[in-house]
Amino acid sequence: MEKLKETMPFLNQSLWGNTYEKYFISLFIFIGLMILLKIFKSLVLIKIKKLSQKTQNDFDDFLVKVIEDIKTVFFIITALYVSFQFLTFNSAVDRVVFVIFLVTFIVQVILVIQEFIDYAIQKFFEKNGEINEIERKNREAVVKFAINLAKASLWIVGAVLVLSNLGINVTSLITGLGIGGIAIALAIQSILGDLFSSLSILSDKPFQVGDFISTGQESGTVKKIGIKTTRVTTLDGDELVIPNKNLTESRVHNFKKIKKRRGSFDFGITYETSRKKLEKIPQKIEEIINNIDKLEIERVTFKEFGDSSLVFNAVFYIDSPDYGLYMKKRQVINFKIMEYFEKEGIEFAYPTRTVFLRK
Repeated sequence: MEKLKETMPFLNQSLWGNTYEKYFISLFIFIGLMILLKIFKSLVLIKIKKLSQKTQNDFDDFLVKVIEDIKTVFFIITALYVSFQFLTFNSAVDRVVFVIFLVTFIVQVILVIQEFIDYAIQKFFEKNGEINEIERKNREAVVKFAINLAKASLWIVGAVLVLSNLGINVTSLITGLGIGGIAIALAIQSILGDLFSSLSILSDKPFQVGDFISTGQESGTVKKIGIKTTRVTTLDGDELVIPNKNLTESRVHNFKKIKKRRGSFDFGITYETSRKKLEKIPQKIEEIINNIDKLEIERVTFKEFGDSSLVFNAVFYIDSPDYGLYMKKRQVINFKIMEYFEKEGIEFAYPTRTVFLRK
């Protein structure tokens, strides 16, 4: 180096407080770091690509994409920051260089985290299998809102870190954000509650679009799961709008999950009916129900002596969760029972009162 200085005496000259020798050293370090970072990126990519060929999952391919998406400007700023450490400038210049590096670093980290969030959401949808177009749009709307909220939070945290390193007292800012956040949270707590409930419904899947559900005194077919509410079409045909928070905090019966539906009904016969006819009723009702398509009888029994009737109970199963089909089959059962009773001269009982007068 001394011989080099003798042959190139201008290296001892100074510019802005640093000799040309230091500038050359800093330049060589910058170029060397750029080359090393590029080589490192290429080697890592080659290694991961080789591993991805041996595995069946796509996580390796995702890592390749993440590394390839690292901005060249990030490498340039990093190399510049390191090379500047070999130069001496006033504190203001050092602070500017550091802040530029910090901003670049934070932005790059946030971009990488966002890619991981997008990948996780993509796997979430793939894990949930095939869904219809309406449900897919509903889920995307809810998840997109949550993702944007998470990404906005990342950028706010990054901005606070930058301001803190600029020497700005962020304590009051954080306090203000905290107070403002609490005020906003209180103002929209019901919306946030419904949002998180919606995410819970989408992840846990207690029901999906197209399922027939019952909650409280209401029941119907799920048509849409939104950010704030779930829309259900009732048996009467009207649309019922239920807050998602109510659905996650109450019991929900999902009839779509059942393989077959159980049915039970009582019917009363008059006391004047003969014992011989009464004894034939259970067997005949069983035959009626078993001969109807998709129905399976469990039992028909003489249940009790009612106030004004002899009460029979029938229990059966329909091989379908469809409530509409269940009601149609009930109708068929009722007509066939009426037909049998008319043929045998058996009368249905209705509330009656017999008055005895004593002279």
